[in-house]
Amino acid sequence: DDLIPFYPNPNPNYRIVKYCSVVPGSLGTTLIKIAGAGPVKITGSALSAAQTFATTLGFPGLIYNVVSLDPDKLFLQVDVFFNGLYSGVIQGNVIAAIDNYLATIPFDGKVDVLDLQIAIRAVPGVTSLLVINAKVREDLVGFPGGISLIQNYTEINKDFQTVAGYIVKETTSGKTLTDYRVGSSGPLNLNLIPV
Repeated sequence: DDLIPFYPNPNPNYRIVKYCSVVPGSLGTTLIKIAGAGPVKITGSALSAAQTFATTLGFPGLIYNVVSLDPDKLFLQVDVFFNGLYSGVIQGNVIAAIDNYLATIPFDGKVDVLDLQIAIRAVPGVTSLLVINAKVREDLVGFPGGISLIQNYTEINKDFQTVAGYIVKETTSGKTLTDYRVGSSGPLNLNLIPV
């Protein structure tokens, strides 16, 4: 037991890694994705400490790469048809449903096109929807880069394995759900249509 590394006086306040995924690689490498509560990116000395911890506890001869990344991004252009009685709350409720869906994807899980549509469809008042474009990208890939899930109403990929381990709505100025699709007029990326 004396040869097993441990902290003599563990402090619960220092347990900042709340999410972790281990991805075996090739040629003796292992990728370890981590994030703090939220989830959020872990940086600086905390990330260095996690790397040291993984290397210390790991098997000799294997290479452990500990990473913590900013969240992946999901860009959407969607027409949502809804019962007009919900006009005052529909936008907030649809955005909340998208946020909730993304937040409930298990750490290092996949974005699934069908599950996303089901989450939006479940919003009270929504009668149907058409996803025009859906694209995902890791944070380091600038917009409009990334991988199309749906392009011009056609499903290209049914899911996307998160790179960072977690994902949020697109944050690029002019490309959020409440921005116009083209220029400064026309429908929003989240186009709400009363029926």
